[in-house]
Amino acid sequence: MRKIGLLGSLSLLSFALASCGQQTAPANMAPSVVGVKGIQCIVNTTVDLLDGVAALDKEDGDITPNLEIAVTPHVDVVDGYATFEKEGEYAVNYKITDSEGRVSQKNSYVEVVAREKYTDFALPAGFSAEVDGAAKFEQVGMVDGKFVVKAKGHEVAEDVQIKRTFELTTNLQYTFKFEVDSKCEGKVKALADGATAAEMKLIRGRSVLSFKHIALAEEAHKDVEIALCFGNIEEDIDLTIVSVETEYPQEAGAIVDLTENFTFAGRVISRIENGNLGNTWSEDEGHTAVLEITQPNGNIWEGGMFINTGITTKKGVTYTISFQMECEEDADYEIIIQRDQWKEQKIETIYNPGNSFITRDITPDETTEGALWIYVQSGNHANRIRMHNLKIEEHLAAIGHDAFLIEDYHDNHSEGTTFHSTLGDFTYEVEHFGDNYNSQEVMSPAFFINGSGGNYVLSFKAKASAPVEAVVAAPVAGGWDPTLMWSRILIDTTESTHTFFFSGAGSDRDYTVVWQFGGGNNVKYENVKIEVSDVSITLRNRELDG
Repeated sequence: MRKIGLLGSLSLLSFALASCGQQTAPANMAPSVVGVKGIQCIVNTTVDLLDGVAALDKEDGDITPNLEIAVTPHVDVVDGYATFEKEGEYAVNYKITDSEGRVSQKNSYVEVVAREKYTDFALPAGFSAEVDGAAKFEQVGMVDGKFVVKAKGHEVAEDVQIKRTFELTTNLQYTFKFEVDSKCEGKVKALADGATAAEMKLIRGRSVLSFKHIALAEEAHKDVEIALCFGNIEEDIDLTIVSVETEYPQEAGAIVDLTENFTFAGRVISRIENGNLGNTWSEDEGHTAVLEITQPNGNIWEGGMFINTGITTKKGVTYTISFQMECEEDADYEIIIQRDQWKEQKIETIYNPGNSFITRDITPDETTEGALWIYVQSGNHANRIRMHNLKIEEHLAAIGHDAFLIEDYHDNHSEGTTFHSTLGDFTYEVEHFGDNYNSQEVMSPAFFINGSGGNYVLSFKAKASAPVEAVVAAPVAGGWDPTLMWSRILIDTTESTHTFFFSGAGSDRDYTVVWQFGGGNNVKYENVKIEVSDVSITLRNRELDG
């Protein structure tokens, strides 16, 4: 064995002692990602993928801003936010790198579920379309104000169907009338709840497809699905449905009370503006509407109350409107019976009615039929006015008529604008913007809200050739109040998704979606093209929406 000498032993000891005086640098620790969790959300919602998530490093501290987030299938992530436009499950990878180059990763998922669609505006309200076999729709729905049906590949009648559900009084014969403008001809079959109701001939040009049906049942009313089957046409289907009506026998001369159990609660809307002071409300358990003006400001129309009767009148039908008015002595006020709340068509004005019982017969024409409102105005006189015992009666003719609207988006016909709609989408080209929001305005067809407004959600995609501000709202049809939502948004040059939750009581009535593009911040732009698509009203998923 080789021995180490004294000198060697001293050298080793010196080296060992020297080594004890030095500290070895600790190894760099890997960073960590904490707070990652699975997420559930609904289509067309924006999710904060950094909510509760942090990236921490022993040496560098909080390095969360350096997190890289990747979503598969690909979804853009901007500042930690991602908008999921399609349902499905998405993998989310969180990756962090510290200053020494050490990398850590964690994976999670986002489960995206679709809301139940309540309505969109591709088809007129209440209508649906269906193809079977080899048949395919080339186009079906509203295009520039027309209900277009184009299809090919059909072999039998039932291959192409346009459907609508009608609420019918049972054991009563209805006549259905579908006015059609056609570029094809052949046989058409009508189905009532799947059973053949009639066979008719479709001709080229304008014609009316008419047939009769009785809904037999013990109950007083029944929902019946009526389908027009166009598959017996040998050539390609190319037609437009112009109008839909029903006729039915009635007890001529009979009078129907349309306001049975009527209440003013939720139907009295204040208009106190431009320096007037006052208020409106309902009392006596909703049996009385009250307008109080405490400080008038000169113009009678600037202080008043709107009353939404909730009734839609029909052209050529006579209605009797009656109510009791009470007011302070010598009160100066007027009552206007009108169609709609704003952009109204006045039917009759009653001047200074004082304390009296009022009754009026009205027969609307094509300009005044529709949503029936009453406006009580007294902005030039301090007083308290009360209305109660409102009754509206319909006088029945021998034949009843119901028309079912075929509506599309429409603008307010501003000068210098071009408007196009295609199957629930629209484009709006504006040469010059006006100073007011409603200078350039687009309105959707009416849609019915049943129950609480808080159960519904509006979503759409939008982009524009210049970044323009817009107001989007959901007011009552024919008016402005109540409004289920109102928001100011920016529509940028990159398409983005907008989602809005409705709120408030729907009160079982029709609403519209309104886009307003006028306003001071937009007047600097010219020749702007605005594109809005995928507009839909969906039902709220409260478990996921919170």
